[in-house]
Amino acid sequence: MAARLFLKEPTAADLAHVLHQTTARHPAPKHLVSDQGSQFTSKLFRDAARFLGLRHRFGAIGKVGSIAILERFWKTLKQILCLRAFPPLFCQDLNRRLELGLQYYAFFKPHQGLHGATPAEVYFGLDPAHLRAIPPPRARPGEGPTDPLFLIESLDNERRFPVLVKAA
Repeated sequence: MAARLFLKEPTAADLAHVLHQTTARHPAPKHLVSDQGSQFTSKLFRDAARFLGLRHRFGAIGKVGSIAILERFWKTLKQILCLRAFPPLFCQDLNRRLELGLQYYAFFKPHQGLHGATPAEVYFGLDPAHLRAIPPPRARPGEGPTDPLFLIESLDNERRFPVLVKAA
Protein backbone atom coordinates (compact mmCIF):
# COMPACT_ATOMS: atom_id res chain seq x y z
CA MET A 1 0.00 0.00 0.00
CA ALA A 2 1.39 3.40 -0.91
CA ALA A 3 0.09 6.94 -0.75
CA ARG A 4 1.13 10.35 -1.92
CA LEU A 5 -0.38 13.69 -1.00
CA PHE A 6 -0.88 16.17 -3.85
CA LEU A 7 -1.83 19.81 -3.34
CA LYS A 8 -3.87 19.75 -6.57
CA GLU A 9 -5.28 17.02 -8.78
CA PRO A 10 -2.38 14.82 -9.91
CA THR A 11 -1.46 14.45 -13.57
CA ALA A 12 -0.85 11.18 -15.40
CA ALA A 13 2.89 11.80 -15.06
CA ASP A 14 2.53 12.29 -11.29
CA LEU A 15 0.66 9.00 -10.92
CA ALA A 16 3.02 7.11 -13.23
CA HIS A 17 5.89 8.33 -11.04
CA VAL A 18 4.08 7.08 -7.92
CA LEU A 19 3.60 3.67 -9.59
CA HIS A 20 7.31 3.40 -10.42
CA GLN A 21 8.38 4.49 -6.92
CA THR A 22 5.97 2.06 -5.26
CA THR A 23 6.98 -0.94 -7.34
CA ALA A 24 10.66 -0.13 -6.74
CA ARG A 25 10.06 -0.58 -2.97
CA HIS A 26 7.35 -3.27 -2.97
CA PRO A 27 6.37 -6.18 -5.20
CA ALA A 28 4.05 -5.05 -7.97
CA PRO A 29 0.39 -6.01 -7.52
CA LYS A 30 -1.37 -8.06 -10.17
CA HIS A 31 -4.21 -5.60 -10.64
CA LEU A 32 -4.68 -1.86 -10.53
CA VAL A 33 -8.25 -0.61 -10.10
CA SER A 34 -9.21 2.99 -10.74
CA ASP A 35 -11.97 5.21 -11.98
CA GLN A 36 -11.90 6.51 -15.54
CA GLY A 37 -10.32 9.87 -14.77
CA SER A 38 -8.21 11.39 -17.54
CA GLN A 39 -4.98 10.76 -15.63
CA PHE A 40 -5.76 7.01 -15.52
CA THR A 41 -6.87 6.73 -19.16
CA SER A 42 -3.92 8.67 -20.60
CA LYS A 43 -1.40 6.85 -22.77
CA LEU A 44 1.44 7.79 -20.41
CA PHE A 45 -0.22 6.17 -17.39
CA ARG A 46 -1.44 3.11 -19.32
CA ASP A 47 2.08 2.57 -20.70
CA ALA A 48 3.57 2.83 -17.19
CA ALA A 49 1.08 0.27 -15.84
CA ARG A 50 1.73 -2.07 -18.78
CA PHE A 51 5.54 -1.71 -18.36
CA LEU A 52 5.18 -2.75 -14.70
CA GLY A 53 3.00 -5.74 -15.62
CA LEU A 54 -0.16 -4.40 -13.97
CA ARG A 55 -3.58 -5.39 -15.24
CA HIS A 56 -5.49 -2.12 -15.17
CA ARG A 57 -9.21 -2.42 -14.42
CA PHE A 58 -11.72 0.43 -14.52
CA GLY A 59 -14.97 0.99 -12.69
CA ALA A 60 -18.02 1.26 -14.94
CA ILE A 61 -19.04 4.84 -15.75
CA GLY A 62 -22.21 5.85 -13.93
CA LYS A 63 -22.58 2.46 -12.26
CA VAL A 64 -22.79 2.85 -8.50
CA GLY A 65 -20.75 0.26 -6.65
CA SER A 66 -18.56 -0.78 -9.58
CA ILE A 67 -15.55 0.09 -7.46
CA ALA A 68 -17.33 -0.46 -4.15
CA ILE A 69 -14.36 -1.98 -2.35
CA LEU A 70 -12.23 1.07 -3.13
CA GLU A 71 -15.04 3.41 -2.16
CA ARG A 72 -15.42 1.59 1.17
CA PHE A 73 -11.66 1.74 1.76
CA TRP A 74 -11.61 5.54 1.28
CA LYS A 75 -14.64 5.97 3.54
CA THR A 76 -12.98 3.88 6.28
CA LEU A 77 -9.69 5.74 5.92
CA LYS A 78 -11.43 9.12 6.18
CA GLN A 79 -13.19 7.94 9.34
CA ILE A 80 -9.94 6.62 10.86
CA LEU A 81 -8.17 9.91 10.12
CA CYS A 82 -10.95 11.99 11.77
CA LEU A 83 -10.66 14.56 8.99
CA ARG A 84 -14.02 16.21 9.65
CA ALA A 85 -13.67 16.49 13.42
CA PHE A 86 -9.95 17.36 13.49
CA PRO A 87 -8.90 18.88 10.16
CA PRO A 88 -5.11 19.11 9.79
CA LEU A 89 -3.62 22.60 9.79
CA PHE A 90 -0.69 21.92 7.46
CA CYS A 91 0.04 19.55 4.57
CA GLN A 92 2.76 17.80 6.57
CA ASP A 93 0.19 17.16 9.34
CA LEU A 94 -2.17 15.55 6.84
CA ASN A 95 0.67 13.55 5.28
CA ARG A 96 1.80 12.24 8.70
CA ARG A 97 -1.77 11.35 9.66
CA LEU A 98 -2.25 9.60 6.32
CA GLU A 99 0.92 7.52 6.83
CA LEU A 100 -0.17 6.52 10.35
CA GLY A 101 -3.72 5.79 9.19
CA LEU A 102 -2.52 3.48 6.41
CA GLN A 103 -0.13 1.73 8.81
CA TYR A 104 -2.95 1.26 11.32
CA TYR A 105 -5.37 0.04 8.61
CA ALA A 106 -2.90 -2.49 7.18
CA PHE A 107 -1.19 -3.83 10.30
CA PHE A 108 -3.46 -3.33 13.32
CA LYS A 109 -7.11 -3.02 12.26
CA PRO A 110 -8.90 -6.39 12.00
CA HIS A 111 -11.18 -6.68 8.96
CA GLN A 112 -14.52 -8.45 8.98
CA GLY A 113 -14.13 -9.37 5.31
CA LEU A 114 -10.84 -11.10 6.18
CA HIS A 115 -12.41 -13.03 9.10
CA GLY A 116 -10.70 -10.85 11.72
CA ALA A 117 -7.27 -10.81 10.08
CA THR A 118 -5.42 -7.66 9.06
CA PRO A 119 -4.46 -7.06 5.41
CA ALA A 120 -0.78 -7.44 6.36
CA GLU A 121 -1.43 -10.86 7.95
CA VAL A 122 -3.19 -12.04 4.79
CA TYR A 123 -0.57 -10.56 2.46
CA PHE A 124 2.38 -12.08 4.34
CA GLY A 125 0.59 -15.40 4.97
CA LEU A 126 0.68 -15.04 8.78
CA ASP A 127 -1.76 -16.63 11.19
CA PRO A 128 -4.17 -13.91 12.39
CA ALA A 129 -3.16 -12.60 15.83
CA HIS A 130 -6.75 -12.82 17.09
CA LEU A 131 -6.49 -16.62 16.96
CA ARG A 132 -3.84 -16.46 19.70
CA ALA A 133 -5.85 -14.05 21.88
CA ILE A 134 -6.08 -14.82 25.59
CA PRO A 135 -9.62 -14.62 27.01
CA PRO A 136 -9.91 -11.96 29.72
CA PRO A 137 -10.30 -13.09 33.35
CA ARG A 138 -13.93 -13.28 34.52
CA ALA A 139 -13.34 -13.24 38.27
CA ARG A 140 -15.37 -11.35 40.86
CA PRO A 141 -14.00 -7.99 42.00
CA GLY A 142 -10.86 -8.50 44.08
CA GLU A 143 -10.16 -11.97 42.62
CA GLY A 144 -7.85 -12.95 39.81
CA PRO A 145 -4.81 -11.12 38.49
CA THR A 146 -4.46 -7.50 39.58
CA ASP A 147 -1.84 -6.45 37.05
CA PRO A 148 -3.06 -5.88 33.50
CA LEU A 149 -1.71 -8.24 30.84
CA PHE A 150 -1.82 -5.49 28.19
CA LEU A 151 -1.47 -1.74 27.99
CA ILE A 152 -3.20 0.49 25.48
CA GLU A 153 -0.61 2.48 23.55
CA SER A 154 -1.08 4.65 20.50
CA LEU A 155 0.72 5.23 17.21
CA ASP A 156 0.12 8.99 17.42
CA ASN A 157 0.11 11.77 20.02
CA GLU A 158 -3.62 12.42 19.56
CA ARG A 159 -4.34 8.77 20.49
CA ARG A 160 -6.44 8.10 17.36
CA PHE A 161 -4.65 4.84 16.49
CA PRO A 162 -4.75 2.57 19.57
CA VAL A 163 -2.77 -0.67 19.78
CA LEU A 164 -2.44 -3.27 22.55
CA VAL A 165 1.04 -3.91 23.93
CA LYS A 166 2.00 -6.71 26.34
CA ALA A 167 2.64 -5.34 29.81
CA ALA A 168 6.23 -5.72 31.05
